[in-house]
Amino acid sequence: MTVLAALTFSVIVVATDDVGRLRAVGSVREAAQMLVTDWPAEKRGNAYRNACEVTYQALGGKGDVEGARQAFIFAATAAGIFVREGDDGDGHRAVGWLIDFPAPIASAPKRNEPPLLLWIPALSSWESGCWLEGSWRSWQNLDVTLTPSHWRPPPAPPAGTPASAAAPQGLRPRGEWAAVGYRG
Repeated sequence: MTVLAALTFSVIVVATDDVGRLRAVGSVREAAQMLVTDWPAEKRGNAYRNACEVTYQALGGKGDVEGARQAFIFAATAAGIFVREGDDGDGHRAVGWLIDFPAPIASAPKRNEPPLLLWIPALSSWESGCWLEGSWRSWQNLDVTLTPSHWRPPPAPPAGTPASAAAPQGLRPRGEWAAVGYRG
């Protein structure tokens, strides 16, 4: 049987579903966990299924750890998920696609939360917005359609700010309003 410590591999960094947040994956177990619980459902194609199989075999002691790592990298790349090598002493080496921000709007994730910063050429300014009902919308007023040319993730919250500060009594975070059909 394979010893769990032997299931580690050179760290790779993978984008998560939270825009701008990265996750380090340094073992077959961590790769399997991401494949099973955190992989976007719409990106589960043949490369994903192969990565699951190779990872499962490695976990069971019947497969190659480096093979599981390479299958995971290939699945992420095929799905368009950002992935890079961990620091190998010479800096970072890209193994998938890498976005330099601001990036063209065609590369933006099309989901309604969290909001992205969108460059609106007609306004010569950055606006917060999201993808909703087939178009880019203003986060402040979802009835306003935007025509952005570029995007970037929002900055991280200030140091010391709780990850999800409670809304004042009687107010709902936008996601809860959207869930009940509020569009204001």
